[in-house]
Amino acid sequence: MIKQSLLVVLISLFVVSLVQAQYGTFSKDERILYTAENPYERFEDGRPKVPDSILERMKEVSIEEAWGVLR
Repeated sequence: MIKQSLLVVLISLFVVSLVQAQYGTFSKDERILYTAENPYERFEDGRPKVPDSILERMKEVSIEEAWGVLR
């Protein structure tokens, strides 16, 4: 049983080490392209400057509600 648990942990660590976050992988032009309908100003790197009032409201939104809108 201990060998199986150790194997699962090792495999999990290996898989996690292969996963890379995508933060920052878009170029400025790609950020602008993918957020073309953005009505707000932008930072130098192309990210939209979303107002603080909207960010505060989004803290109350569950992941299910967010995905519901995206679908």
